[in-house]
Amino acid sequence: MKQANAEWFMAVAFEGKYILTQGIAYLTLTSKGITADLSFDEEGERYLSLTGVISNGSDIHCIAKSADPTVPDFSVKGHTYGDKTSVSIVMTDGTTTLGLCAVK
Repeated sequence: MKQANAEWFMAVAFEGKYILTQGIAYLTLTSKGITADLSFDEEGERYLSLTGVISNGSDIHCIAKSADPTVPDFSVKGHTYGDKTSVSIVMTDGTTTLGLCAVK
């Protein structure tokens, strides 16, 4: 079984309130791209998948795909932050904020 190597959170503005969710992620990060499967816990089904590109060393643009086929894909942009021991990623589309953190 693949081991989760990151944690995530998502805050969504909906009808004047924020909906907050969080969980674990299976993250692959290179200097040029990212893929991640987000779940609520180790035994849970995939909640969201991310696929994206990294440019200029830290700018990131991802397409997020829900496991629910009735939810449309959405695009988030942001930045990666980190060093040799950890990395944090923060992205938004204006109403959704998505963050990931991994210790190397």
